[in-house]
Amino acid sequence: MGPGERLAVLGPSEAGKSTLALVLQGLIPRMIKGEMRGRVEVDGVLIHECRPRQLAGRVGSLFQDFEAQLFCTRVDQEVAFGPENLELERPEILRRIKEALLLVGLEGLEGRDPATLSGGQKQLLALAAVLALKPRLLVLDEPTSDLDPLRVEELLTALERLTPSQDFALMLLGEDLRLARHCCRIVLLERGQVVADGPPAQVLRQVETFRRLGLHPPQLPALFHDLGQTVLPLTLEEAQTQALALSGGTARRPPKSPGEAGMETSAAESALTAAAPEVLALRGVTFAYAGGPPIFQDFSLSFRQGEITAILGPNGGGKTTLLKLLRGLLTPQGGEVWVAAPHGQPLRVGFVFQNPDYQLFA
Repeated sequence: MGPGERLAVLGPSEAGKSTLALVLQGLIPRMIKGEMRGRVEVDGVLIHECRPRQLAGRVGSLFQDFEAQLFCTRVDQEVAFGPENLELERPEILRRIKEALLLVGLEGLEGRDPATLSGGQKQLLALAAVLALKPRLLVLDEPTSDLDPLRVEELLTALERLTPSQDFALMLLGEDLRLARHCCRIVLLERGQVVADGPPAQVLRQVETFRRLGLHPPQLPALFHDLGQTVLPLTLEEAQTQALALSGGTARRPPKSPGEAGMETSAAESALTAAAPEVLALRGVTFAYAGGPPIFQDFSLSFRQGEITAILGPNGGGKTTLLKLLRGLLTPQGGEVWVAAPHGQPLRVGFVFQNPDYQLFA
């Protein structure tokens, strides 16, 4: 990879993406032991001849377990930690804090405790801390995993602006096809082996390879592949031109999609559960984290027996806080959390955290 190059390394779980990130950071084989052969060179330096701290200014990594990278009690202190250890002057450290937080959309949260941020905001904070080091190679492992669609768009747009101006190479690792946007090269991995390597216009048309790896291929090439076409368009313009040619210049209204049919079914099911008894409810709840503005104010929401409810919202919108209130992990400053008690026993509420590592200990 050269300065300014953007590479997307895509592959299923266990393909070796995270291992690659650890190698580039120098954590393999220094801290994570195993058998390693060959040479890895970054910015003119051989990785195996350096300790991880010597690579801090050369290789920046956002790990898949990004919360393991956070340990300070203030957002601005988290971003300042790296530049401070590079012994930069205070004005330069303050400038880097402001620049990094602005880039990831966390400006205004400098005084917040990272523990009170949402999962997506924590991921962006870890990225800001890495960006503040001004690395020559930036490696992001599954950077879209905890971000809502809007934040993903903002992140990818920010990275697009950043790489040419900062003159560093960017490597994006994951399963999300959105990572390939604006990349000049894509590599597909399978069990530590490269199965495809080339420009996006070439690799993104390999529908069968994506499916064999258990990855979702781009929708347009997949559609035309399934129609038995040999020419697979990547853009809407290409698809429209090819579709008109195939239909002789006429267009037909497509049949009702599975999604539309599913929405009609869901509406019918909702009508049946509307009269079901309540099992869980927030009633006039007000809640705020210490030193922060209210997340909820006089907020009410109920859940009925038999319902399947989707709670959607952007990062920092209060989704995780809402679930913690329902589970009793947080206590509201006002209002009440009501739980049904059939046969005199309170309803048991199961909860899978956003970060499942918190729940694994045996």
